[in-house]
Amino acid sequence: MKYSEQRINFWTELWQDLIKNFLKKSAFGLNLYSPHILVEDIIVEIEENHFQNLDNKKFLYNRLNFFIDNDQVIKKEMRSKFNIVRKNFEPPKFNYLLEALNDIRNNFESGFYFDKSLILLVDSLILEEEITNDFIKSCKYLSEVLIIEFIKRNYSLDDIKKFAEYIFDEYEYENSDKIRVFTNFPHGIDYENYWIAEDEVDPKFYAEVRDLMDTLTSRERLLSLSNLYYKKTEKVYYIFIVEGLKGDTVVEIGGVTFYSLNSKRFTNMPDNPTEDYENLQQDREEIDRFLQAAVEVDYLKPRSSLKQAINKMENSLDLISCYYNNNTALEIDISNYVIVKDNSWKYFGSGTDKRQVFSKHLEALDLTTVKIFDELIDKGILWVENSNNKAVWKIKNALHWYRKAQESRKDEDKLLNFWISIENLFFEKEILSDVLKKNKNSKFHIIQEIIASNQIFAFIYNYGWDLYRHYNNQVNHAFYKPKLSLPNELIQKAQLNKKKGEKIYLEEFINSLEEIKIYEINPFFLEEIEKTLKFYKDIKTTKKIIQEQIEQIQNDILMIYRLRNLVVHNAHFDNSLLEYHVWKIEQFSGNFLRSVIRNLEEDRSLSDIILKIHFKREHFENEIEIGKFDIFNK
Repeated sequence: MKYSEQRINFWTELWQDLIKNFLKKSAFGLNLYSPHILVEDIIVEIEENHFQNLDNKKFLYNRLNFFIDNDQVIKKEMRSKFNIVRKNFEPPKFNYLLEALNDIRNNFESGFYFDKSLILLVDSLILEEEITNDFIKSCKYLSEVLIIEFIKRNYSLDDIKKFAEYIFDEYEYENSDKIRVFTNFPHGIDYENYWIAEDEVDPKFYAEVRDLMDTLTSRERLLSLSNLYYKKTEKVYYIFIVEGLKGDTVVEIGGVTFYSLNSKRFTNMPDNPTEDYENLQQDREEIDRFLQAAVEVDYLKPRSSLKQAINKMENSLDLISCYYNNNTALEIDISNYVIVKDNSWKYFGSGTDKRQVFSKHLEALDLTTVKIFDELIDKGILWVENSNNKAVWKIKNALHWYRKAQESRKDEDKLLNFWISIENLFFEKEILSDVLKKNKNSKFHIIQEIIASNQIFAFIYNYGWDLYRHYNNQVNHAFYKPKLSLPNELIQKAQLNKKKGEKIYLEEFINSLEEIKIYEINPFFLEEIEKTLKFYKDIKTTKKIIQEQIEQIQNDILMIYRLRNLVVHNAHFDNSLLEYHVWKIEQFSGNFLRSVIRNLEEDRSLSDIILKIHFKREHFENEIEIGKFDIFNK
């Protein structure tokens, strides 16, 4: 295999793994901060706060220095502009800064930064040289900034994850006539220019697609990511059922058309009523049907544009709720929707809506399979016996806000409620001086410190288990032939053959990685093995990685708190990234609440519990410092 093929294979695994980790709502993997986000954050911070928050200002300045020194596109193409920003950052010349920042922002919004970053990535992938640590570091960074640029174009991570597969997709013939072809490859040839009838595309379209794809080089395939980035949006309608609204009418409120099918249609009525996909309520009697709602959006892909449609719908329902006190909650049914363009349906979508009866039962928590059921019973007894205990009372409130966040539909509501669930537990000021340094003495700072203390142990726990699960799936997956074949004795030694419910010792798997490496040919997983071995075997590496992760968690909390303040004060905030910050705070909040409950005792205050969590981290760091820490016993 050529070195370039190894590099490309490594990158495709990396691209998907970065997003897969984040889609698992993990705190690891994809770093959602880039020069583009930094520029927008500085602009908002100046316009809304004039740098009054010193923590935000310090963070932004540090990131500015990092990107100037490390981002290759900035160093080669944009350094002089960024240096002007750095020069005028302190003392801040606000008007001049805004002028420079807005000019820089144009370089991002026009695609200039994306194009230059993509070329750097592609040039490194087709290089006929061995994979090195410098290549891996650069490949990860460039992939992250490109992923963020796609998010800024309103693509969802679910869709972005597939792009690495799409650009290497081949075409298939739809039938035996070998004229019509189908492919996920972003060829950039617009079929809209080839219509010869209402439902017929000129065969020249398929011929051009075949001719293009038959001659593609690896470089051209990689560069085709730009076709996805510059893809033109289409005007389409997303159509939903809106529970709580009925009537034989049509009315437009806040850019959303609420209608009954007797009053309006967005598609032509088909000859066969069973093919009337616009009628989302065919299984209901007409008298029992709710209104449907159509909202126009700039369409990219079904999943990517769904969030935009839901947000517009929610804004309209908020407006209705302000004027009318309805006895029935106004709710969008997102389990069943249709996308319409030019009087015909384009896509029929379905999903899981927690509010639907079927989904409620399908996704219901089965208490017969919950492993910690005994712990829940024990804590429930403590709940009843100590109902007047201040700590129990505060935890109950925090749990209420946590559940409220989970059940909210808008990301703004989720973020605020998850934050309240955390903040609710920090009310005793006397512990500030016990945990914090003198220059940090606010509730936010102690939240930042304690969440990092609590979260770091989840990071340590998952560091090796993620790789274990990968190889366990390779060995035990029944639906596809594994890409890796391991000897039975190695499978047994690495504990990859354990049955459900049997105890697995991670240390045995880690000690088997050197042998697994002999059989592994995928360069991405060879690198993952090396990283994992260093983490568990080299105390200096362990210390470095853990410290970096603590800093990352603290920065995440800072960004979440900043977004929280922007939402509360009705200021501008970046809606395209809000969802992913919500995923992080949901994890932080849930892990922290479970830790607090786990340490709850009859005579223990919340301050005692919080201090215990911080003590555990400090003790852990001291053990690492003296080289006596046994990571497998934690």
